[in-house]
Amino acid sequence: MKDYIAPIGIGLDTCGSITIDKVTNPSGSAQSFAYTTTGVLTHRTFSLTDAAAPRVYSALSPGNYSVTVTLPVAGWDLANLVCNDANGSVNLATGTANIVLDANEDVTCTYTNTQRGSLTIQKVTDP
Repeated sequence: MKDYIAPIGIGLDTCGSITIDKVTNPSGSAQSFAYTTTGVLTHRTFSLTDAAAPRVYSALSPGNYSVTVTLPVAGWDLANLVCNDANGSVNLATGTANIVLDANEDVTCTYTNTQRGSLTIQKVTDP
């Protein structure tokens, strides 16, 4: 005679997520910004616009990850970079978010770019 016991989940889910969002000033710009990643993230390179849905990496194991926006972008300045990761760091000068993902942690990083203004000078003569 054999005993059969079905598998029982024991709740060892340690997966977390990383969300990358793009914000532009002025809002709604169609300008595309390129990103590169390290760690075992799929899509090592991707692009985002302000109107695009954020890039979400889910079911990630705890570990170290980084996301970098390609700089410079003509006519734009990286004005802010914020991540809600207590263990990570950001470098505004390089556009890099270093993420230390803990078990069951969900980290969101928001990159904010401001468009530079322009000035046109016109000379008019009479006559």
